Amino acid sequence: MKNYIINYIREGETPFLKKTKKILHRIQDKRIETRHSLAQKFPKIIKADIETVSIALTSKCNLKCKGCSYGRDFMPSEQLSLEKVKEILRSTKALNIQYVWFYGGEPSMVKSSDLLKMVAYATELGLTSTLGTNGVMLDAKLMSQLYKVGLRRVAIGLYGINEAYEQYVDRENVFEKLENNIANIKENYPNVSISVGWLLMKPTCNLDALEELVSFSKRHHLRFSINLVHYDFPYFITEAEEKTLLLNEEDLPAILEVKEALIKLKKSHPELVQDSFTGLNSLDEWLLKKEKIEIPCYRYDYLWIAPNGEVRVCQKADLLGNVLEKPLEEILYNKRHHQSARDCFALHCTGCNVDWDRRTTSTPKSRKKFKITT
Repeated sequence: MKNYIINYIREGETPFLKKTKKILHRIQDKRIETRHSLAQKFPKIIKADIETVSIALTSKCNLKCKGCSYGRDFMPSEQLSLEKVKEILRSTKALNIQYVWFYGGEPSMVKSSDLLKMVAYATELGLTSTLGTNGVMLDAKLMSQLYKVGLRRVAIGLYGINEAYEQYVDRENVFEKLENNIANIKENYPNVSISVGWLLMKPTCNLDALEELVSFSKRHHLRFSINLVHYDFPYFITEAEEKTLLLNEEDLPAILEVKEALIKLKKSHPELVQDSFTGLNSLDEWLLKKEKIEIPCYRYDYLWIAPNGEVRVCQKADLLGNVLEKPLEEILYNKRHHQSARDCFALHCTGCNVDWDRRTTSTPKSRKKFKITT
């Protein structure tokens, strides 16, 4: 009974509800598979159908990651005002979009009173909000305030453990702060969901780094997913760092070693690894083929709003409009928006590896290719 109560508090739902949700997810996955299969012959089936709006509140960041130029070369000193964010949230609600990500840069760089009002307003509107953060500034005081205004989801990027993390973010004495902040959330807010995205790149593509990640995850009862190092992104990867971060053919032995270790880990500790077996089995192709990967993108269910107000299906898609110039309702669900969604699905772009796991498992051809027996 004690474990039942603890799990109920931590997960926020009964076992019956969890089972029901699992069934519904399977139905949804089947619907997506069918749509994607038909879209190969009938591309107009794909239309914009937004589930999540990601709002990059600011380009400012407290870290200086080697693979990111946000707030420096990319949109320096840009930030959305409180009133503009509230307007976006009203539009999000009016358009029947449920999920909103408060993102950056680093959203904690926004004046705390404004950030709290943004989250509180999203809660008031009945939206489900997530704070996408590096977690370093998410101390006990700020987390307590965010919790009081309704925040229940936190997504944290993890770029290494201890010294490796600090070397990548070019800041000293920050990893301990991050670890303390995670420990605080786990101890005091059991119904707050924490998702950790581990950045797989050349410095972390080795068994020692993976072992450190596993130890860290077990220590804090975390479940992690894999984020693949980007290439040719508007703000990700500077030319000077490309050779030290991107994985290439000479790294294949290390990639395969980490891939097999992750698959083995998921078999023995499924509670640690969020990515699917099928996705993990495709890691080497995603990392090495880069823009030549031929797995459709489903960014038709997503929207990105930049700190300068630009609106796109994703960071690499064509510009749809600007919320500083017109309301979101006037920018979305028109011919231009639907075509941009179809272009993403058809990979009429320079390519990326965003949402690589779901893309692999949502496409029948790739799912069959990379499926493994567990």
